This record gives sequence, C-alpha cells and structure tokens, in this order.
Amino acid sequence: MCGISGIIPLNNRKSLNFISILKGINKRLECRGPDSQNIWKNDSNDICLGHTRLSIIDPVERSNQPFISEDKNFVITYNGELYNYLDQKKELEKKGHIFKTNSDTEVILKLYIEYNEKFLEFLDGMFAFCIYDKRNNETIIVRDRFGIKPLYYTLFNDIFIFSSSVKSIYENFDFTNDFSKGAVIGFLVNGSIPEPLTLKKNIQSVQAGTIIKIKNNSVVKKKYFSFVEMINNVENSKRNNFTQEDFDYNFKKTIKKHLISDVKTALFLSSGIDSNAILSTTKKLGHKIDTISLGFDEYKNSKKDELLKIKLILKNYDSQNIIQYVDKEKFYNLKQEILYKMDQPSIDGINTFLIANLAKEKKYKVALSGLGGDEIFQGYKTYDHISIMQKINKLNIFLKPNLYKRLTKFPFSLIGKEKYSYVLNYSNNIRDSYILQRCVHVPEQIYALLPHKFVSEGIDEFNSIYIDSNELNNINQQNFKITYLEINNYLKNQLLRDSDWAGMANSVEIRVPFIDYDFIEFSLRFLNSTNNFSKDLLLSTIDSDSRKYFNINKKLGFEIPIKSWINSSDNYKGWSKEILKANGFEL
Repeated sequence: MCGISGIIPLNNRKSLNFISILKGINKRLECRGPDSQNIWKNDSNDICLGHTRLSIIDPVERSNQPFISEDKNFVITYNGELYNYLDQKKELEKKGHIFKTNSDTEVILKLYIEYNEKFLEFLDGMFAFCIYDKRNNETIIVRDRFGIKPLYYTLFNDIFIFSSSVKSIYENFDFTNDFSKGAVIGFLVNGSIPEPLTLKKNIQSVQAGTIIKIKNNSVVKKKYFSFVEMINNVENSKRNNFTQEDFDYNFKKTIKKHLISDVKTALFLSSGIDSNAILSTTKKLGHKIDTISLGFDEYKNSKKDELLKIKLILKNYDSQNIIQYVDKEKFYNLKQEILYKMDQPSIDGINTFLIANLAKEKKYKVALSGLGGDEIFQGYKTYDHISIMQKINKLNIFLKPNLYKRLTKFPFSLIGKEKYSYVLNYSNNIRDSYILQRCVHVPEQIYALLPHKFVSEGIDEFNSIYIDSNELNNINQQNFKITYLEINNYLKNQLLRDSDWAGMANSVEIRVPFIDYDFIEFSLRFLNSTNNFSKDLLLSTIDSDSRKYFNINKKLGFEIPIKSWINSSDNYKGWSKEILKANGFEL
C-alpha cells in the first residue's frame, strides 16, 4: 500500500513550484509508503506525479513508482492491490506484452495500454491511481468500486491537485480553504464525514467507482460502477438453488486471493464470526496465518474481554498468535499521533490504530480484517431497529412527536439512547430511520453547539449529498435497501476510511476480503435466493471444534473503553470537540 499525489495544471498554468509542493505532500504521505519516495515530471515540467511506497508485491527497486512504460508514453502512480494481476499478466503476455517486473503496478499500466478505458473491467482489487497518457495527451484518475482506498483532489486557479490524504493537500498548498459546513454537520451527526465532502470546502473525495479524465483543460467525472445497479441486477435475476458448498467455494476464492503477498502477513482476529471464518478458511486452504488480537485492561476477565474466547479458539490452530492487553496509558501515549494522522475527523478507528500499531511493532506489513461481514450478512441490529422504528412511527396517529419526545427523553437518556426519543420526528421513511439509527447527535443537540445559520446550512448540504433517495427507492427489498445504506454509507464513510488511515499511519496495509466485487455479488444472489439474511452462512464455514464458541444472536464487537479513556459521558460530544479542534475547527 502506498501514497500517491500529483499536480496537473490547466490552461498552461506553470507559475507554481510543483516539485516543491509534491515534496511537501510526499513528506505527509511518508507513513503510507516508508520504503521509497519519488517524483516524476513530464518533459515540459508542468505535470508532476508523486509516490511513496510500502513494498508488498515485488518489493524491489525495479517496481518503485511513479512507474514509466518502456516507450515513455505512459506513467502510473498507484495505491492498492490488484488481486488478479497474475491471471491478467498471463493474458497480456499472450498478446505480446513483455514485463520487466513482477508487480501488479505494471499489469495495470499495460491493461490500460491494451484496452484503454475498457481496462476497468479487468481490475479486481482495491485501488486508487493516476495514469498519464502522453500519446493521447490526457490524464485519468480512478478509485475502486467500493471506496476501499482513498483519493482526494482540489481544483483551484486552474490547477488540479490530488493526493491520498486531505491533510497533505491543505498543509502544502497555499490557498484560502474554508471549512465545509456540510462536513462539520456530517461529522457531528454520524461521527464521520460523508463523501464527497471533506472538512475543507475546496477539497473533495474522488467518489467510489469513479474515473476522472483530464484532457484539453477540462475535467470530466464519470461513474463506472454503481452498487445500486448491482443490487437491481440481483433482484431481477433468476433465483438459483445455491448450497452451503457454493458459498464455501466462493468464500475460499476471496480469501485465497487476499492472501497474495511477498511480505509478512497476519489476521486481525476478534472473538466475532467474521474474522474467525477467515481464520478457519485459511486453514482449509492449507495456509497458516499468524493472528493478532487486542484486549483492554478495563475489560480484563469480564464479559467484554474478547481475549478469553480467542484463547480458547486458538487452541484449534497451529499458528503464531500475538495477544496483548492495552490500557488508558497506552492510548494517551499515542493520542497526539492518532489525532495528527487521522486524515479526516472520525470518532472511531482508535481500535484499528492500536492493533495496527501492534502489527507494526511485530514487523507485519499486511493484515487481513473481517470488516464488511456485518454489512453483507446483516450482523448489526440496524435491520431490526429500523423495522421497529417504522412500527413506532405509526403511533403518529395517536401521539404527537413532541409529546412522545418529552415522555421518552428521560428514560432513553438513562440507558444512553436519548436519540430514540426522536423516533417520531425522524423516522417517516427508511432513509430517515437509518440516519437516526446511525447518528451520534440529533440536530437539536447540534444546534446547541453552533450558530443556527451554520447548522441550518450545514444540514441542507449534508442532506443533499448523504443518501440518494432515488437510488434507494430503486431497490425493491427492504433488506437490500438497508444493505445498500450500510455499505454505501457506514462502511464506506467510516469503517473503510478508518481502516485505511489507521493502518497506513502504522505502515500496515489492511485487506478486507468481504469487500470484494465477485464475493459481494455472489453473496447478494445467494441471499436473494434463500432469503437467509443471517450469519449462519459464515458460521458454517468455521471449524466444528471452534463453532461451539459462537452465538449468532450475541455480538460483542471490537469495543474499546473510549468513553472512560476520554472521560466522556456525553455521547462523544467532548471527543468530537477535541477531534475538530485538532483539525483547526473550534466548537
């Protein structure tokens, strides 16, 4: 995994010292790629591409980037992993292509040379990259289908700048860049910033499944993948008679390709079904993988102590297992580093940072994660809660929202669930119910923190981009609607982004086998055919000796004692303030 950057002037703008700016950006990206840092510029010294490399596939100098084709007509700077690169390499060799490296970078570049824009159909992995095409005098920028790898850009005074990090742009480019009201409100509502917004008004995220083409001084964005279209195709397709064996086969496929690596690899193992399904499947594949598990002193020997169950499970596996408890002191020793390296505000990600930090200490460059299993197989209570909220909303006939809120606010606040006193106000439909279910603060609480005009305008901006109601309404089944909401919002805007920055802050590439195009499509078809929207499918993949330790109806989760660590009893309000302050925004 790496960091990428670039500067592409439009309308012949050449007045800035582009090399100096990219050196500054690369310095900020150094933790993403500590093994080598390089900058390439074209013959006219205007277009510049930067790269910082974490060497994983073909970890030798010949595969350093930016990578240039033999004829000097194509250059790529790339962040990610192409899991099918060996298969694609064989097909390209049949067409006469000769390779000088064993890297997936060169495969992507030659796929583009061979197929031009159609090359996107051949990419199976997680990626964000830029290709400069001297032959056609154009530059393309691409981000993977589900937004696993980040990419940000700004277009200011006819200069297009992109980078793997928001902070690397605004810290190294001297322009006025006010805070985005929609981003601030999005963070306070959800605990993360929804794409394409970033905390800075003039910096945007390249959206998942998007290609940007820069040619003839114009910038054109186009979606090449739609998750809604995938769901629609599944809903409209013939229902197959799938079996557990079919599921096991496809699960093995995604695990096998995510194990490809030329460096030391581990599995982030929790006490949950998802990561244990990965562990059991690697064993069935004949692959022994090391595991890393984290516990917290505050939970030691309690019901929340994941390590108690993990130790029992690991007796069934012959692997090297790293198990460690961390405490409040460890968090405070790392707190300033966490706030500095957190690229966009998030109330989550600390757990991932801590386990990635342990992986770094133990010299691992790659780690697999069970992220995504809950979103696909409905492991969260979101699905049940939204159904309940929809039923409660029908009480509108008998109760007025404000009366319901007054009656329920105190009892809900006693159990830390004050937001549910707003059910009648914010659950007229699945979209609003989902926002309420996932929210950290409701609008009334945010109005108490910021000026009314700022909040009002921010809410309008947030609502305009957060969930596309037209896309949502095009999905027929309620279960698939919620799956769409979870993957396209919570997973993309929070979990994947947190995995990226927290892993990269420690120079560790985190891979997510569940978030794989082929596996997600197959799983949706399976679920559509059986209507078995549960984790029974995953539980059945776990070795029988370990299966007895799991209760599908009881989810512990990778929970950390953050509220006690930051002395917060106000539903993360204090922590949210501290995070925003670290980013220059005072509440």
